[in-house]
Amino acid sequence: MENIFDLGYWFDLTPVRLSPAFEIGFFVIFALMLVAGLAMRVMKKARTDKFERMTLEKAINLNFAIGLLGLLWLFLTFEEISIFGARFWFLFLVIIFVVASVRLYRYRKIKVPQLRLLEQSKAEVNKYLPRRR
Repeated sequence: MENIFDLGYWFDLTPVRLSPAFEIGFFVIFALMLVAGLAMRVMKKARTDKFERMTLEKAINLNFAIGLLGLLWLFLTFEEISIFGARFWFLFLVIIFVVASVRLYRYRKIKVPQLRLLEQSKAEVNKYLPRRR
């Protein structure tokens, strides 16, 4: 295996075919992301809390996007198309997945509790305001 910390390894545009083990492994990973997105879509319908539904919707979009783009990259790598099947696209997908996962985690752990408190305070204020009949 070449040095994976070398920039020349990642940005080499000559088509390099993956070994069958890596092809199967990447296919399983990206297909599982699509299946996880479908499973979360089913789970979302059972949720009644709007913040849980919004969090699940963000996770569904992340899984579908990375899964589909990963399968597209795998196909282009399999066909040995030089620029679109290059290794840096996989690195790009990993970086996007990590950044989006961190943002999703921060949304769930930091933003959602703030939004819940804001919604509760608005509900307390609104119960004393006059309404139309």
